[in-house]
Amino acid sequence: MVKESAISITGITPSAHCCQCRPENVSDACFADTVVLACADPDIKKILSACVSVTLVDFKVLCTAAGKKIVITFLEYSTFTYTAANCLATKHKANFCLPRCMALTLETDCPVKTVHLCVEDFTVIPLSLRTIGVTSLITAFPEFRHQRTDEEGSLRYDIKIRSRP
Repeated sequence: MVKESAISITGITPSAHCCQCRPENVSDACFADTVVLACADPDIKKILSACVSVTLVDFKVLCTAAGKKIVITFLEYSTFTYTAANCLATKHKANFCLPRCMALTLETDCPVKTVHLCVEDFTVIPLSLRTIGVTSLITAFPEFRHQRTDEEGSLRYDIKIRSRP
């Protein structure tokens, strides 16, 4: 087991960006993975830092028996800077790209313009000399075509909520 210590993590979305304009239609998903260093990379002695980011690939609106949903496809990128256990070079980097998918149930019939993604948490767990456990909490929320900006620059939503039978 690699010795755990404080790992500097960057890329977490500031809460003001996630919460300032969130509509009622929001979804959180927690992802857990184990990533393994490439054969050419040296073993890990200590992980110094991790950087995470997400990029929207696509989204589509589905009409299902349970109601209207958005299926969101995105990529989660992570970069780890570490010192090597068996190498003279001081720092090394390992990059990973993980495909992700999540669904969001819509409570409105407004057309969706785009989907915003936020990284709310990212945890790094050194598992061995070659493997790293990662967990991420991702929040997604749609931007509707009928949104407008008020005088202060805040987004306002003209949303008609469907009544449930």
